[in-house]
Amino acid sequence: MLTLLIVTLALLPAVNALVREDGVGRLPALGWNAWNAFGCDVDSQKIMSAANQMVSLGLKDLGYEYVSIDDCWSIKNTRNASITHIIPDPSKFPDGNSGVASQVHELGLKIGIYSSAGETTCAGYPASLGYEKVDAEVFAEWGIDYAAPEDYDWTKSKTYTRYMNMRDALLGVNRTIFYSLCDWGQADVNTWANGTANWARISEIANENTFKMNCVGFWGHPDSDMLELGNGNLTASENRAHFALWAIMRSPLIIEIVLNNISDSNLAILKSKQDPVIGRPAIRISGDTTPIGPLTLITPPSTGRDETASRTAVWNEIPELDSDSYQVIDGWTGKNLGCVKNQYTTSLSRHDVALLVVK
Repeated sequence: MLTLLIVTLALLPAVNALVREDGVGRLPALGWNAWNAFGCDVDSQKIMSAANQMVSLGLKDLGYEYVSIDDCWSIKNTRNASITHIIPDPSKFPDGNSGVASQVHELGLKIGIYSSAGETTCAGYPASLGYEKVDAEVFAEWGIDYAAPEDYDWTKSKTYTRYMNMRDALLGVNRTIFYSLCDWGQADVNTWANGTANWARISEIANENTFKMNCVGFWGHPDSDMLELGNGNLTASENRAHFALWAIMRSPLIIEIVLNNISDSNLAILKSKQDPVIGRPAIRISGDTTPIGPLTLITPPSTGRDETASRTAVWNEIPELDSDSYQVIDGWTGKNLGCVKNQYTTSLSRHDVALLVVK
């Protein structure tokens, strides 16, 4: 029997302890990160180029708002001797992190920064273990909006304890900072992860997340890692499926390519207005079941060796639907597919998915 991944845009039961009036963190973060684009060769000019591209390409208008500095932004192997702050590398960030943060904010965007919950980052730069309060305070002073510590270079303390220490430190500053937990650093990822944008890994991550979807909702989202559109040798079908799977799993959608070089086809995927996350404002809605959009679903990626495969969505096999007629829209093109009774069948290229909006 065909299984569908389904998202219904209705308010989940509120978790009052986690709800914020400003909506920060209610939906997955959308934005851009510097790592796969530039690695350690990062500087303020490249960050600002990406920020300007997010505006000019129309990504900002669709909710992509975070521009994140990844590893290698600080002076290596040292902190400020008197106040123990991490020191931004002046050759890369001549105006400091506060300078680039101010420029990003002037564009109406938000700035993110990478660190580690261990003693060093993946690239061997100073990290936050034992300096959580100091780093949280300086992040707030610089105007940071998004902090993404990786779980790297630790030997004695527990992951839970280290992340809770930074959480408490961030709660103690007078600034709202989106706290994104990343557990990808445990297996020495920096030693083997270059160029791993491939379908096998994408499908492996998606499969693993299917066993954890009961933990996903507003205010809590699985970190499936960065979007790999434009990296590696992914086909057009695989790029679409990758994006749709990440979106429907409620993963953060963080772009990691040089935006100056983005293809029209990949840009169109990123700007899909029928996506279950894109363009949905993080507003609070009263009540437990107030609908905020139509049912959105994707078919499983086509597999096997055949170049094309048929996929069918049967309405009465899907929660909230029955054997009736529904208006169906192609989520990729926006094309109205008409009023469809009982089921919808489509032919897909290998590893592709159909993104359907059912009203």
